[in-house]
Amino acid sequence: MLRFFRDPQTQEFLIAGTGQQHIEVVVSKMKRRYHTEVNLKAPKVPYRETIRGKADVQGRHKKQTGGHGQYGDWQDQDGTAAPRWRV
Repeated sequence: MLRFFRDPQTQEFLIAGTGQQHIEVVVSKMKRRYHTEVNLKAPKVPYRETIRGKADVQGRHKKQTGGHGQYGDWQDQDGTAAPRWRV
């Protein structure tokens, strides 16, 4: 099944098929029958995520391998600044 449509968010014309070879065969038929050039490229991905609020985040790293081991603790308050490390 072949679909041809326009993405409303990115305003791109998209061809969807069952695989890469299916798309290439359709493009070659269009070139042969209608003498048109088609540029194939990966579709754009619309990102809709936005940071709207603040968050408190904390992470820990513990590794005990039979000696003194390793320990690390970090905190971040808004998710955009560089984290503060405490060792």
